[in-house]
Amino acid sequence: MKVFKIRKIFHFLKIDLILQKRLMKNIIFFLFFIVPVFSQNWFQSRLIQKQLDMAVDHFNEDRFATSETILSKLLEKPLGAYEATARILLLKTTYALRKIDKTKEIGREFLQSFPADQHIKDVFLKFGDIFIDEGNFGSAFRMYIRARTLANDDEFLTLIDERILQTIQLNIAPEIITELLMVETVTDQRLSLIHISEPTRPRLISYAVFCLK
Repeated sequence: MKVFKIRKIFHFLKIDLILQKRLMKNIIFFLFFIVPVFSQNWFQSRLIQKQLDMAVDHFNEDRFATSETILSKLLEKPLGAYEATARILLLKTTYALRKIDKTKEIGREFLQSFPADQHIKDVFLKFGDIFIDEGNFGSAFRMYIRARTLANDDEFLTLIDERILQTIQLNIAPEIITELLMVETVTDQRLSLIHISEPTRPRLISYAVFCLK
């Protein structure tokens, strides 16, 4: 009887050991495939980030051609979450190189591919700059206003307000203000446009009210 019990205990122990071995094999199999993939993705992300930082550094040092080369090579392959950032950097770089047609093309593609991205405001800002260069001040004003409605930080708001002030001083046609008032539904923006369009107010005072959002 005792021998039977001992054998029975050993039998259960043997089953437990088999289950443990199978479990370890599954864990090893899982780690063998998952860990390399995770490591590869992490390394790839770090590499992309490093190249983007390098492109920004070159841009800030006015080495626009080098920045464009880095960004163009990056965008030859899928960048995942980094693609929108890379495209905006390329947009600014091509504009700095005065490649206006290419800048317009990149901007249009960005609006189509990333319609809800936070960098949409940068596209409208750069389109406004292009219209200023072309002497189309009314269209520039419209682009700056669209960029301002999407502003989500004080630094960009200050930048766009400076552009708007400079454009207003170029004598924007009153019809443009009337047109924008017709379609504007946001109360704050509508009040800002009303203050700008008041002919009895000095231009700089009207702009100061515009900035008080």
